[in-house]
Amino acid sequence: MKRANVSEAKSHFSRYLSEVERGETVLIFDRDRPVARLEPVRGADIPDADRVRELVRSGVASAPGQPLDVDAFLRRPRPRLPEGVTGSGTLVREREDR
Repeated sequence: MKRANVSEAKSHFSRYLSEVERGETVLIFDRDRPVARLEPVRGADIPDADRVRELVRSGVASAPGQPLDVDAFLRRPRPRLPEGVTGSGTLVREREDR
């Protein structure tokens, strides 16, 4: 973790921001007392809409072709599992396979 006093952080903010973008954390001190921390934004800190836009931008996901018709979706028949198969059992088996 890097350390910087307030005046140094103000003078070289762009440099510290670049270091944070590379994953570094910078602790800011005012008269030898820690007052702030600059750290990278983690996935949980990003709002869902921003996260989705990033997934689309990176090619991991694609944007929907049309808006979801919720009523039509809810009217669709639910899939039926074969006799003796449960959703929770399938989930547990999939987790154990990892």
